[in-house]
Amino acid sequence: MFSLYAEKSAKTGMFEPTSSRLRVRDGPLICGEFPSSNGYKLIFTAICPFYKFGVVAPIRNKEAATVARIIVEKIILKFGLPFEVLSDGGKEFCNEVSDELYRMLGIKKTENNC
Repeated sequence: MFSLYAEKSAKTGMFEPTSSRLRVRDGPLICGEFPSSNGYKLIFTAICPFYKFGVVAPIRNKEAATVARIIVEKIILKFGLPFEVLSDGGKEFCNEVSDELYRMLGIKKTENNC
């Protein structure tokens, strides 16, 4: 999930962003397997609890390179760099490819082992 790191302003009493970077919480998810459509049988999903919007993309497999490409194309290039990514520890999100991507871009990665 995506949300801006925000806190209440003492002046206005309204929530204001303290950083221009997105904070990904409770991580992106892979849903499926669904009946294949043009080779796509899984769905990458992520939801922003702060703005109440979702990111959805069809994917053909859960390979590390596929998931990293979707994170770059559908999240980073459209919304900017996340401040933090929280993952459930799934292999598609916890691997050398994503670790290197997060390291190069300065994204903090945490795991929530369920």
